[in-house]
Amino acid sequence: MIKFFISLYEGVYKNILITATFIGGFFLFIAYFDIFFEDGSAFRELFKVLGTAVVSGGVFMAIAKSYQFTNIFKDELRNVIYSNEHLENRKDIEDIWRRVTESLCKQKYSTINKKLFETVKKYYLPIESEYYNKRFDLVVNIETIPENPGFLKITEEIEADITSEEADTFDYTYSAFIPRSSSDDITDYNLKEFSMNDAKLDFERDNLLSKVVSEESVSVKFSYKCERKLNDYRVKRTEEKIICLSHNPYRIHRATWMFKSFKVTINYPKSLDIRFIDLGVLGKWNVTKDEINGLNRIRANYNALMFKNQGFMVTLKEV
Repeated sequence: MIKFFISLYEGVYKNILITATFIGGFFLFIAYFDIFFEDGSAFRELFKVLGTAVVSGGVFMAIAKSYQFTNIFKDELRNVIYSNEHLENRKDIEDIWRRVTESLCKQKYSTINKKLFETVKKYYLPIESEYYNKRFDLVVNIETIPENPGFLKITEEIEADITSEEADTFDYTYSAFIPRSSSDDITDYNLKEFSMNDAKLDFERDNLLSKVVSEESVSVKFSYKCERKLNDYRVKRTEEKIICLSHNPYRIHRATWMFKSFKVTINYPKSLDIRFIDLGVLGKWNVTKDEINGLNRIRANYNALMFKNQGFMVTLKEV
C-alpha cells in the first residue's frame, strides 16, 4: 500500500501540469455548467476559485520544475550568496574562506592542507594589521668618518604613504637594532625629524622614542598613536645611525606590515663595496647601479606586494 502511494505521488509530481490541468478543469467545469449547482450557489464560486488556483499552481510548479528555471534560480542564488554586500556582513567569513581554501587545495595537497591554510593566514593575510604601506621610499646616504676609521655614518630619509581603513585609532611603530661591542662608545642612533601629514612631532617631549644602549647593541622603538580622521597618512622621518663596520657589515630591512610599493636609493662612497640582495620576496627587485656627484648609487624598486618578514639586505665592505 505504501509503495502504491509513493508511486502515485511520483506520477502526479512528474506530470504535475497535466494533473493540475485535469483537476482544475474539472472544478471549473462544475462551476460554469448548471449540471451540479444552481446559479448563485456558493459552491459554484468555491469551485471557480479552486479550479483557478489548481490550474495556476500547476503551471507555476511546471515552470519551477524545468531545468532551465532551476539553473537560473541557482545562478541568482549563487550571485546573492557570493556578492560583496552579503560577504561583508557575514560573521563567519573566516570560516567560509577556510572551507573554500581547503576545497581548493585538498585534491593536490591533502596531507598538508591544514598547515598550508594556517601559513597563508599567518604570513600572507595581514588580518590583524591596522595599516599597510601603500608607498615606501627610502633614501640611504652612507659616509665614511675619517676621524673614526672603521665606522660609517648612515643617514636615512623615509617617506611613506600608509593606509588604515577600519581602525578608529592605530599605532604607527618601527624599531631599529644596531650591534656594538662593549668598548664601542661611537655606535649610536638619533631620530632627527618625524612628521605626520606634514605636521612635525615633538617626539622627545612626548616620549615617542625609546632607546636602550647595552654592551651588545643600541635598540630603538618608536610608537605614535594616530587618530583615524583620514584613511591615508603621509609619514616622513629622518634618522642618523653610526655603525661599526666590523660588527655591523650589513643593512637589513624586513617588512613588519604589508607594502604595496617600495623604492630604495643608496648613495655611498667609492671606498665601499655594496651588494643588494633580495630577502624572501616572491618577485624580483629591479636593481640598477650608476654614479652621481662622485658617489656610487644603487636604485632598487619593488612594485609588487611585499609581505611580513620580506624585504632586502645590503652587505657593506671596504674596498
